[in-house]
Amino acid sequence: MESASTNQKINWADIKKYVITKNGLSLFVSANSAHLIPLASMSNADRDTLIRLVVSKVPQQKRNVLPSIFFYLLIFLVVIGIIQFMSK
Repeated sequence: MESASTNQKINWADIKKYVITKNGLSLFVSANSAHLIPLASMSNADRDTLIRLVVSKVPQQKRNVLPSIFFYLLIFLVVIGIIQFMSK
């Protein structure tokens, strides 16, 4: 990454997560630090090349779905309990 005021080298292994939106690309290197790349100013070919490069180099972390499953199961059991209580 290079700008008029700074030059910084980032290894692909340093990037923990990425988020691609319509207007930009966010490369997270920690929980409190990210590099933002505006995509709107790029040509379509450059934008597509950059996105393909990031997707191939940075593995997207899988979300842990166990807490979500537990939460929905708990809600389901509470609703069933309320229905059983009301039907008596």
